[in-house]
Amino acid sequence: MQEQHEKRQADDHAMVVDEEDRMARNREIEAQAKEEEQKKMTSVMRKNLPRPTVISTEMFEETEPTEDNTDPKRLIKEEMLILMVNDNKKYPQKGMKKDKLPKVTRGKENFSLEVMEHARNLVEEQLKADLGD
Repeated sequence: MQEQHEKRQADDHAMVVDEEDRMARNREIEAQAKEEEQKKMTSVMRKNLPRPTVISTEMFEETEPTEDNTDPKRLIKEEMLILMVNDNKKYPQKGMKKDKLPKVTRGKENFSLEVMEHARNLVEEQLKADLGD
């Protein structure tokens, strides 16, 4: 009888330890997921910079409309609009209504962290080369 009682206590202790391990693992997984999500946020969101309360496609229209899909200025403006709309859908501002956001032709692409880091490094290298640093 004493042996059964001791065995049951040992089993109970093992279950508590297992539960604590499981909970610790879950917290670690959640922390990693949150860190990865923050790395994927736009710089504006990560740095908590102010955002416009009104987003209009007119802000991004060019004086001379062009259909050139390779025009860098046009592509940058299009990407800025997509990022601003996506940020406001995912992290709405007070007073900003999702149905008032401009329609965009495509959503924000979901790249891996490795691809994003590589792209960030390329941009930094180009900036250094252009600025002569």
